Amino acid sequence: MRVLIACHDAGGAEVVSSWVRHNSDSDYWFVLDGPAKKIFERKLNVSPHWCKVEEIDSQTWQSLDMTLTGTGWASSLERDAITVSKKHNVHTVAFLDHWVNYRERFGYPLSDWFQNLPDEIWVGDNQALKLATSCFPKTPTKQKPNNYFIDLEKEYQTLGNPPVEFDVLYVAEPIGDHRNREYDTSRFTPYDEFDALSYALSNLSQDTRFLLRPHPSEPVDKYHDLLLAQQAVQKWDISRGKTLLEDLARAGAVVGCESFAMAIASHFGKPVYTSIVPGGRPPLLPQENIKPISNWSRTK
Repeated sequence: MRVLIACHDAGGAEVVSSWVRHNSDSDYWFVLDGPAKKIFERKLNVSPHWCKVEEIDSQTWQSLDMTLTGTGWASSLERDAITVSKKHNVHTVAFLDHWVNYRERFGYPLSDWFQNLPDEIWVGDNQALKLATSCFPKTPTKQKPNNYFIDLEKEYQTLGNPPVEFDVLYVAEPIGDHRNREYDTSRFTPYDEFDALSYALSNLSQDTRFLLRPHPSEPVDKYHDLLLAQQAVQKWDISRGKTLLEDLARAGAVVGCESFAMAIASHFGKPVYTSIVPGGRPPLLPQENIKPISNWSRTK
């Protein structure tokens, strides 16, 4: 079988690249851009054949059996791949990598958002299956093995037991970027990533060893000025050049809003806290052990 892989955002790229790794009997062609390019190169040692679906020649389209995409916010690449694949009568599948904003990933609440839906949706766990079935009742939805977690477990074992260098690993996410896109802004809580980080810091003691990991789509120094100006913690650093698992292994706990990295941390038994500010909705992550950051001082 010949499969076109289309990914831009990091979360979808991690899940889809692991699926490719565990299903090596197909012939793959890659449309990759953004964070996905480094992820596929690191995990599979492959480079993109194209960075835009418009670059694909007609002969390749005629040879394809399926298009498999991730989903995301930072680019329309995945949605474009679904749209153009349909025009060429290629079966389309989108692999959902998270538990939040499912319809928004396909353009909701724009009036024609449903035209961006694939022929089929894949998910990696029971909670995602229930949510996707509810959000997309007319689109066939299937649960597939979550090969990404299988790969993570193997990689995590190779790290051994490094010493804990930081009390907190903060996993950032571009909340404001999501809120300010073309979607219905009234549906989003009135705070951004800087508010959430400031709120998290305000709940920590000055001697907390703090490591901030920007989202893969963010500039590495995005939060530098805020960290310099804040007075809450004295010992802080910004992650540079480390994988998520390397940062997890050297941290005692993980804090974020509702990043997928928090689900990974929970999977590996790390204490996890949410920095969603008071008045915001609870995180939509299915992991039940995620506590509000306001509980931090009570656990220390």
